[in-house]
Amino acid sequence: MNYRTKMSRRWAIVLVLAAATCTGCARWQIVHGVIPAEVHMTSIHNVAVLPLEGAYGDVLQRRIQGRLDEVRYFSPVDVGHEQGMDKAVYDKAEDSPELLSALKKLGADALITGRVMASINDIGGDDQMQVQEGTGYYKKEKNVLGQWVDVEIKRTVVRRVPHVIRHGFVDVEYKVLNLRTGKIVTTGRLRETCDKKFGGDRQFDSLSHKLNDLPPASHTANELSANLAVKLIVRLSRMKIGRAVKFDKGADTRVRQGVVLAERGAWKEAIQVWEQLIHDEPDNASAYYNLGVAYESLGDVKSLKMAGQLYQRAASNQNRGLYAEAVTRIKAAMTGISDY
Repeated sequence: MNYRTKMSRRWAIVLVLAAATCTGCARWQIVHGVIPAEVHMTSIHNVAVLPLEGAYGDVLQRRIQGRLDEVRYFSPVDVGHEQGMDKAVYDKAEDSPELLSALKKLGADALITGRVMASINDIGGDDQMQVQEGTGYYKKEKNVLGQWVDVEIKRTVVRRVPHVIRHGFVDVEYKVLNLRTGKIVTTGRLRETCDKKFGGDRQFDSLSHKLNDLPPASHTANELSANLAVKLIVRLSRMKIGRAVKFDKGADTRVRQGVVLAERGAWKEAIQVWEQLIHDEPDNASAYYNLGVAYESLGDVKSLKMAGQLYQRAASNQNRGLYAEAVTRIKAAMTGISDY
């Protein structure tokens, strides 16, 4: 896809989202993640991502291509149907004249190649947990209506509650080659790790991971690969990644009032509405979430950190997928840029 076609498609998406907002079918805000440049990539726009060697290399390749497609400055070059691309060797890619010639014919200015190492392991165990269980004996107590009722007598017992700790990592050694000059632009190594506990003595906590939520190993590898792709594009790109984020209209009139103000561009007034609502109702998850959207839309690192705190507060007050996705999104955006 060339640059002009790509930009036309992006504007079409933006117009569709804007139309949906105006008609009330959905409420969205375009937010940006900060992408500080670490590598000088002047004159490089069309980038080919070669198949990456190693386990889950194909997953990471697709993730990197997807991220390139979100960065306005770059355009990914599709090499999926080209013969010989899958035989490119990481250590010798720049020494293959046939490969470099084929990439140039596809319009590529640069290539990304790499080697992936990955490991996903689960370690099972048990926690000792105190729980209340019925004894089969009852006593008389008054309920909230003042009526005498039978209430079962409980006793405290210790049970063994199983858990699984998932340890994993995806590691990529990469390099970027400028096809015009034949010189290596940059090389490096990135790693993303996972260390999560599923089940155990905290499985009834709404913020913890339940044993039944343990995903397949491939799902974890995919998630780690997605974070690695963010890290890599952070190093290469000097642009911002934009995405459409949905507002939470909530059940409170003032929540919706803030959304209307934000859609009109009156962010200062919207923020004041949500902050006052939080002051009056400290547990209002919708207000925390929408305030997080306001800060995330600013795009700088300080604001992203604040958005992450607000999203986390929303998630701790109410267990909703929308809030959990926002927490994950901010963590991905902050990956690799914590030092800025």
